[in-house]
Amino acid sequence: MLSLESQVCALEYAKRLKELNVKQDSLFYFVKAESIGDYVFEHPVYMIAHLSQCNAIGEDFISAFTVAELLSFLPNRITIKENEPFNSFRLRIEKSFYCEQDDVNKNIIYKEDIYICNYYCDSTECEGENAWMQRALTKSMSDSNCANALTKMLIYLIENNLV
Repeated sequence: MLSLESQVCALEYAKRLKELNVKQDSLFYFVKAESIGDYVFEHPVYMIAHLSQCNAIGEDFISAFTVAELLSFLPNRITIKENEPFNSFRLRIEKSFYCEQDDVNKNIIYKEDIYICNYYCDSTECEGENAWMQRALTKSMSDSNCANALTKMLIYLIENNLV
């Protein structure tokens, strides 16, 4: 079973979205806690809580957006002003993998699934040596957590006034 942490964006990205004034309306929240029962933390920590566990949303609550919530924020298409007709980009999300090899034996010693998110031009050149290439809006955003890859892309779009 997937952990809740693997289904929501990381706290650092959630904080950035809050700084960028993304509406704090989600199913899960990072809640600042100073204690659990009789145990008091030396330093307050953020824990993930379901909306039903939160009595009031305040400064110490940060939306922990799920993949579904993040997909609803991301536009399916981005159109920029320059380079017509190659200025329209569609969202593409891929699940791939990352491998590291042992230099001596060339054996795969580490493999991890990753999610890759980007917008790709929906028009391509039909002639010339670059006809096979697809233009991307930016460098791909990737992470082993799908929600983090989507959050990175959303942050990029907001910071660059594309949404």
